[in-house]
Amino acid sequence: DAYRRLRAKLRDVTLVVTGARVGIVEPGVLATGRLDSGTWADCLSAATAVVVPGGLESLSLLALEAWASGRPCLVNGLSPVLAGQAQRSGGALLFDSAKSLAGAAITLIEDPGLADRLGSEGFRYVEANHRWDEIIAGLTGLIAAARART
Repeated sequence: DAYRRLRAKLRDVTLVVTGARVGIVEPGVLATGRLDSGTWADCLSAATAVVVPGGLESLSLLALEAWASGRPCLVNGLSPVLAGQAQRSGGALLFDSAKSLAGAAITLIEDPGLADRLGSEGFRYVEANHRWDEIIAGLTGLIAAARART
């Protein structure tokens, strides 16, 4: 419904849907199936925005990947976890309905500067909070502390 609303306003827009179980058949929808990691990275980098529709996330790896690519997200604001991630990162717009998802997408398409700013904020958030070397160091410290207690 959100995509139909978006296409009603902006006819020349493509929705790229990835994954094994893509059942969307609409004009302007490109269903790719599974992608190799290089193609996936290229798609993320080229996106105007990445939609994170999940409502039951504990942490959105999709959002982190999008932000690591410098792209903004459109995040399901009905998920407290995703809404918190969006707020902390500054890299997303929230939606809570098909109408607000379409509106947020239109906003980013019509204002590429805003999309770039949100993507940059998300990138900074990932760099500051989710770098592998820091995660590994933190886990190594936790394991060492647990071993010291036993």
